[in-house]
Amino acid sequence: MLDFRVDTFLCVCKHMNYTRAADELGLTQPAVSQHIRYLENIYGTKLFEYSAKQLRLTPQGKLLKESLESMNHDLGRLKSEMTTMRTRRNLRIGATMSVGNYCINEQLASFISSNPELNVSVTVADTKELLSKLGDGQIDFILCEGNFDKTKYNHQLIRNEEIVPFCSSSYDTEGITTLESLFSHRIFLREEGSGTREVFEAYLRERGFSVDCFEQHCDCNSPQVITNMLKAGLGISFMYYTVGADAVDAGLLKTIRLTDFKLQHEFNAVWQKHSIYEDYYRDCIRSLL
Repeated sequence: MLDFRVDTFLCVCKHMNYTRAADELGLTQPAVSQHIRYLENIYGTKLFEYSAKQLRLTPQGKLLKESLESMNHDLGRLKSEMTTMRTRRNLRIGATMSVGNYCINEQLASFISSNPELNVSVTVADTKELLSKLGDGQIDFILCEGNFDKTKYNHQLIRNEEIVPFCSSSYDTEGITTLESLFSHRIFLREEGSGTREVFEAYLRERGFSVDCFEQHCDCNSPQVITNMLKAGLGISFMYYTVGADAVDAGLLKTIRLTDFKLQHEFNAVWQKHSIYEDYYRDCIRSLL
């Protein structure tokens, strides 16, 4: 078990505010300050500093935060293993919706079949939520297409995947040759926080555009619902090719050929930096994928 003052430190990191950390922990603000000073004395360095009246982590504080988060994660997994060591080990996988619903179904089934000694749980959510669960120790590693801080996490490239525009196979695409020629159409987008949406919006920003350039945009947190809307001929959407591939093969959807659009993005496996389980995670990811 880590020193209780570690919880105080991580809570201050979470809020970057002593008062809000004290409120969450049920402590007084002087007690929170005392805990931080204790840790600073232990490590012989300042962990926080004020810049432009805002509390910020020092470089040493950032290193301590990353290390303690990883230790908390590993302790949670160790506790789980000790509880279940007489039965089976647990493996907790997180996957973003595009990856979890469309890219790893066959591989996951094969992995579970080949590892009967494991209790495997899979959480499907957007990138932001999964990274939060990873930090809280609720997930061992995640498979995602979203952006993340590569300096904060260890990661392994799974593959590069192309994002393409889709529409119904009967949708009128005459005269549509460029990205701007799609602006008069309704676009279906994944929800805020989705990796697919982040990647697509970043692409638009680089070219001076935004989703508001489209005549109408509809948000949805389900790739399946979006593909259903496309099949109904209600508009277009930019999705990873894997998501719409089966519908294209079935003649229900088609891709739209644009002369000025080409976008690929990485699918990555991501886990906590400095984890003592890194070799185990790499073996699992290699076996899974």
